Amino acid sequence: MKSYIRFLKILFLLMLAFSMYNKNRFLRSEIKTSIGYFNSSFDEKIYILKNEVNFLEKTKKELEVPKYKTKGRIKYFEVNGYGVYFDTAVVMPKTYDYYDIASGRESLNRKFNNSFYGIIYNKVRKVEATELYNQAAGVYRGRGDIAFVDKFDERWAEALQKKMLSKSFFKNTKSVSRDNIEFVLYDSYIDKIYGLNMFSIIIPNYEMKDDIEFLNGIWYFDFDNKFFDRDLEALKTKLNLDILIVDSKNEVMSSTDKELDFKESDMKKYYSYNLSKTNYKILVKKITLKNLLGYQELIFFVLFLALGVYLSKRERLEKEVEKLKIAEKIRRHLMLRDPLTKLYNRYFIEKGLEYPIQNCGVVLIDIDYFKSINDNFGHSKGDHVLRGVSNVIKLLGGRDVHGIRWGGEEFLVVFKNTDRYELLRKIELIAASIKKLDLIDNVAITVSVGAVIADIETKECLYSAIAESDKNLYKAKVAGRDRIVM
Repeated sequence: MKSYIRFLKILFLLMLAFSMYNKNRFLRSEIKTSIGYFNSSFDEKIYILKNEVNFLEKTKKELEVPKYKTKGRIKYFEVNGYGVYFDTAVVMPKTYDYYDIASGRESLNRKFNNSFYGIIYNKVRKVEATELYNQAAGVYRGRGDIAFVDKFDERWAEALQKKMLSKSFFKNTKSVSRDNIEFVLYDSYIDKIYGLNMFSIIIPNYEMKDDIEFLNGIWYFDFDNKFFDRDLEALKTKLNLDILIVDSKNEVMSSTDKELDFKESDMKKYYSYNLSKTNYKILVKKITLKNLLGYQELIFFVLFLALGVYLSKRERLEKEVEKLKIAEKIRRHLMLRDPLTKLYNRYFIEKGLEYPIQNCGVVLIDIDYFKSINDNFGHSKGDHVLRGVSNVIKLLGGRDVHGIRWGGEEFLVVFKNTDRYELLRKIELIAASIKKLDLIDNVAITVSVGAVIADIETKECLYSAIAESDKNLYKAKVAGRDRIVM
């Protein structure tokens, strides 16, 4: 009997150890998955900010400079509660760019749980002392040119005098983004104007002039720590573990434990993960015995009796989850594909294509007299022709080419990193190969082509280029079809 009890004790301890190990492994996996979702959510918020920048850029208009005040090297004035500050302007210009920044702030607060406090657009002119700049500098000098703020306050003149927002401050002081291209997340700081503990997300605007990269402007978005609170609380609820976000100095920016007195030596008590594209860290309290011993011994004993059923169901569940993951990957792939031709569809431009694209060839290909093919030979033959033309585009396009079924018998082909000569050569090869296709007896398939080459910065730029290609395609049709207009 004693040996039987000893056996049950050992079996119970093994069951307990296995349960703890399994739960620990599951929690670690759940933490990594949840941090991945957190980073995806953060990326989406940055994407929203970028869209807001694009919207504000569209609101830009020219206004006359009103009567202004001067403080040190700063000249400033107010327009409808909105502040404009010129740094080291020898002579004030007659007009200035106006952005509806106040409305931008209201829009952002609706999207960011009222955690948004201030917005500044700092227009930087002098990036490098180049001959190009010296010729175009006009009356502007200094590291910064103009700062626009959503809330007019004369204290800004003093704050900007001490350290004007500039490229050197932006690039060297606290920059943490890769290559300073996408965005910058500042360490937590006490804002001089609002007097609050905040951090800034900065999005730079670059432009190219004569193969030289210039910083055209910087958008500053100031947030308090509520920006992260909702997502952190959701993580804590899911994991039942406290979560922190610390800056590059390991100082706490946001925490689910409001009473926490965090020290750098406490880092070993946390799992550490990078916050997407920044040098911030997401810290998750390490799993302890308390987290793993949430069950009473009696429950573990009952679990022992059901262990076989549990493991069997868990294995089946994991297999089902894996099948669902594979099905989801397939579904996402199919969402971007045209079912008939297996080329990309229009949705690819929205979700699959990455911008910017330099030296981009944008080409529209239209099958000549396609309606007569359907009318004379039937729709099945028409589908056969569409697949044949699509196969030519896929085979001859090359690695840096995306073929898209634009609609009906019309195809959009995007060539990356090309030039006029190379693009024309490839289009002529595709058109000639299509003409040689033996898809319908005694019928030669020809195409009309419209093309342009442009630098595509955004999808809006791509749509503009497509419109230009469409005009060239129309010219090709009017001129008699079976030809290329670039």
